[in-house]
Amino acid sequence: MQRLIHGLLACLLLLAAGLVQASDDSPFRLTSIQEETWDDGAAIVVRFSAPIDPASDWRDTLQLRQGLSPLPAGHWLLADDGRAVIHPFVDPETTYVLRARGRVRSIDGRHLTLSVEQRIETRARPATASFAGRGHVLSSVLRRALPVSTLNIDEVDLDIFRIAPDRIGAWSLYTRVQRNWLYAMQEFTAGNPLVYSGRFAIDHQRNQRTVTNLDLSDIPELDVPGAYLA
Repeated sequence: MQRLIHGLLACLLLLAAGLVQASDDSPFRLTSIQEETWDDGAAIVVRFSAPIDPASDWRDTLQLRQGLSPLPAGHWLLADDGRAVIHPFVDPETTYVLRARGRVRSIDGRHLTLSVEQRIETRARPATASFAGRGHVLSSVLRRALPVSTLNIDEVDLDIFRIAPDRIGAWSLYTRVQRNWLYAMQEFTAGNPLVYSGRFAIDHQRNQRTVTNLDLSDIPELDVPGAYLA
């Protein structure tokens, strides 16, 4: 049994050594330039086949322009694995031009000479606001918070209706699709009292999706136990 374990360990070590060797022999190259999602926002991402040396002057090789204006080189970020360079939170429906010139060094000392210019058209990302969940239990003692997910929204308007006790059963019969129909919601809320209407400011990073907990603690109308619809 001990001999078998030693044999398996030797095989694993040989396999690992083979993987490392294969990685060392693979060419160091630029693999893609494209818009991707990063940190819940749109970003222009330049990917390489091997990790970049973080101590090298890799930012000097990249210039991103929006129109005629070059964007600050300091906005570029190096991914944790070193294989991607990221320019986060780019504007939607915008034309960018990336110019890559010069030599970039990998973490194992190899060099790649860049001579690339590529035009990138970013996707449309309309401003949106939605609830971050299908239902929440709010305490009458602890801080009440209602999470909403937003993109490029400065303020949200919130209406809260108290569901009449005899209408709770009817609400439970609504399908998920029906609960997303404006007409169905208007029809249902017509028979339930509006107890609160207000506006909340959203602290957000431009072009990044943000989850904000709306503080409902100081709304006395919600102190009454019951079911509510927002």
